[in-house]
Amino acid sequence: MDGRKDAVEVDDYLLDETMPTGAVRLLDYGGGLAEDLPIHAVPLAKIAAAIHENARFLSPAQHEQAIRWLKAWKLRDVPIKTNKLVFEHQFARRLDAVKTSTAQNRLIAKAHIKSIWSRVFAALLAIAAVVVVVIYGAHSWRWYEAAGAGIVLWLFYSLSSKFNTKALQLAKEQDRRYFLDSLREGQTVSELNEAGLFAYVPDTMPEQGKTFSWVKSVLAMRRAQEQLSDALYTDPESFLVPSVLDGAREEWKGTGK
Repeated sequence: MDGRKDAVEVDDYLLDETMPTGAVRLLDYGGGLAEDLPIHAVPLAKIAAAIHENARFLSPAQHEQAIRWLKAWKLRDVPIKTNKLVFEHQFARRLDAVKTSTAQNRLIAKAHIKSIWSRVFAALLAIAAVVVVVIYGAHSWRWYEAAGAGIVLWLFYSLSSKFNTKALQLAKEQDRRYFLDSLREGQTVSELNEAGLFAYVPDTMPEQGKTFSWVKSVLAMRRAQEQLSDALYTDPESFLVPSVLDGAREEWKGTGK
């Protein structure tokens, strides 16, 4: 024992499938298996005991190795995508389906309409500006005529700018949704990479004037993978804890909504 606070206390090794009021405790206060465990909880309790005893002595790389082993067991029944060309083609078709989905087409149409209105008011602004110049050269302006012309020009400019800003916002939203939906389609590291998960990560792509290293590229993507994995399991608000979700589900049922 190194004297530091445990990352997970013995009280916290519980079966997550149950509600907090009826949670099954896996370990006793000494870190051994709790008494009277249900049969289905014994394998998990043994793993919990081994983790509680040894995890403090593992390096970060060894923690990641243990996680990969468990993930391999979890995914043992998932078909392995060994035929790269076939699965690349299938993934490309899924991405194309995302790109041509109703949601994407709706956002593209909205952005296109806003862009058209922006160009319409920009054209009206240009026409109005030409008229103002022609009239200004024909006679001297009274102050209210100049004020009225200024208001008209400002109105056309304001409307053109407003619709252009909205069109850009919709285009950015469409691109962002496509990117996120593409990530959700990814089922392997290669597919996530194809969808752009590691895009713009430093040292992962060739850059002009810099020597590209494949080893550095892979290491940079490994660091990004680990950072993402750590973030997904850093949940101080217990936002995705199963017992919390169960409680929220029961509360939702109780409201009758």
